[in-house]
This record gives sequence, structure tokens and C-alpha cells, in this order.
Amino acid sequence: MVGFTKIEKPLSPSDTFHLQKRYLSEYSSVLISCGAEIDYYHGSSLLAFWDHSILENNLNVVSFISKLRIADEQLQQEYLSFGLPYFRTQNGMATGEVQFGNIGTQYRGKYSLFGSEVNKVVRMAQGNRDYETHILLDEETVNLNPDISEFEFLQELNIKGSTKRLRIYTIK
Repeated sequence: MVGFTKIEKPLSPSDTFHLQKRYLSEYSSVLISCGAEIDYYHGSSLLAFWDHSILENNLNVVSFISKLRIADEQLQQEYLSFGLPYFRTQNGMATGEVQFGNIGTQYRGKYSLFGSEVNKVVRMAQGNRDYETHILLDEETVNLNPDISEFEFLQELNIKGSTKRLRIYTIK
């Protein structure tokens, strides 16, 4: 969520907590309804993934993105009705292999996913600021869809931590 600091500044910690919880609940609901699993929540962001079997059975990325946009619009209206400022969301979507596993120490651990695809999707989400977009997708994700005419190629990028150039797209 871009601009969250501006939103939370006048709020109490309790109000900030409930605001984030509402936003993350709405996004989680959309993700789970489309077959995703939530890996983690961090502040006003989250990381989710789909199992390869969902992708092989034609996850409709365009439909998923439309559902996210509807959730955004509903949350915007709700937040504006409380006198809170406008916010934008940043999403990244990439397709590739990741590794699951336990990470941590003897004192605390968690089950999570790892790999360059995780780094790529985080960098793509952050890249939305440069393009003033809602979502950026990699070429592999775009190619999973039967009608790629619904996507707009933006450019090739160098992604920190990767030697391969990344072709990024957004939805028209």
C-alpha cells in the first residue's frame, strides 16, 4: 500500500492496526478465493503464491486482477468515508520455481518460501511507482493466459540480484 504512512500518521496504534487488518483481510479474501496461499504479512504488504497445479489449470490472471481492483475501489471508498487520504496498491506477479521450508533458529522459526522469484516479485511490486501502475507481471505469467492482448508490454529491466533481463507487463 503506497502512502500508508500518510494514512496512519493521525491514527492511534489501535486504529492503524484495525485499518491494516481490514486491508489485508480484503486482499487475502481475493487471493484465497482465486486459489492462492498466503506466505506472510509484513506491515501493509503480503506475499502469496499459487501451487503449480493451479497455474496448469489456467489461473485467469485477468479475472484475478479485476477482483483486486474491485477490492481496491471498495477499500478506497470505505477509507475516504472516514476522511482518510487516497492510497494506491502495488502488486507484482511472477511465475517460476521457489523453495519452501522452515527458516529460523531454535528460538523462533517459520515456514516460508525462498528463491529468486520471490525477490523478483518484490522488486516488481516496488516498480509500480515508476510506471504509476497497479500491477506488474513477468512474461512467464502473461504467457499463461490464452489472450495476451489484454496485457501491455512496458520494457525490459535489470533486476537487482538477477543476471537475466526481465520483460515486464501491466494489464491494459
